[in-house]
Amino acid sequence: MAAFLTASLVLFLLGFSSKVVAEGQRNITAEPGDNVILTCRADENKDVIVVEWSRTDLESDQYVVVYRDKRFYPEGQSPSFRNRVDLLDVKNRDVSLVLKNVTTDDTGTYECRVVQGGNNRRKRSLLDTDPICIINLIVEAGQRNITAEPGDNVILTCRAAENKDVIVVEWSRTDLESDQYVLLYRDNKLNPGAQSLSFRNRVDLLDVKNRDVSLVLKNVTTDDTGRYECRVVQGGNNRRKRSILKTEPICTINLRVKQGNQDGGNKDGQKEDGGSCTGWIVGFIVLAIASILLAAVGVVLLRQRQRYSSPRSD
Repeated sequence: MAAFLTASLVLFLLGFSSKVVAEGQRNITAEPGDNVILTCRADENKDVIVVEWSRTDLESDQYVVVYRDKRFYPEGQSPSFRNRVDLLDVKNRDVSLVLKNVTTDDTGTYECRVVQGGNNRRKRSLLDTDPICIINLIVEAGQRNITAEPGDNVILTCRAAENKDVIVVEWSRTDLESDQYVLLYRDNKLNPGAQSLSFRNRVDLLDVKNRDVSLVLKNVTTDDTGRYECRVVQGGNNRRKRSILKTEPICTINLRVKQGNQDGGNKDGQKEDGGSCTGWIVGFIVLAIASILLAAVGVVLLRQRQRYSSPRSD
């Protein structure tokens, strides 16, 4: 009996321990362009001396943000986080990481380590303490839905990361051939080669110099319905094949082009003829029925008048 109770207690403790570890790693999902807060608090009754946020896939001598001696240290900070990160309220021991304008490249496991009170000495490498917070951040393109009517000009909104120059932008549609695309921007200009003929002279980028890679699609038709994906290359190496970029899209948008609420209409967006023709037919039928009813009422009244007006015999 004692052995059974001991075994049960061990299993319970193991189960409890694994549950605590699992709950310690929180998961956060965001979309490109969002501002994200990775929540973390230090112990209440000790001053915060050092805060270091790291990401497990960075180089050992790089970090996300370091706060020490009541200021931030840019040395050793990963360039991708420059001018994009902050701590929420470190004076009140809220060491939550504020990460602005996230991209898919920000996906990863973030760890927060702190030193409170006492000795401030440490190396530039990661703090030799266990993290007080572990957060898994997943940044993935949300599938937004846009509905338009034939003839509309549509903007498929998408922004690239702030602190990197845009080298390549490619908008594709999932139902096109693998060697075709909607729009390709490269070497500071649009490249018409292999562009689908249906998009020639109808597409543009909104403001690529300021990293706004939104697609402007003019005079849409029902044939433009589909799922559009935007991929970018920022900074660094520009070499790539003419085929679709081998990266995850930073934006995915479902565009649906359909006729308005009127009946009829045609593919070119002229919606008047079908609806108005049906209206004329219905109006004519109603007018004809009303005329017949009025004529019948008139005949009845006339007969009654003739009956009462004729002379009675003695």
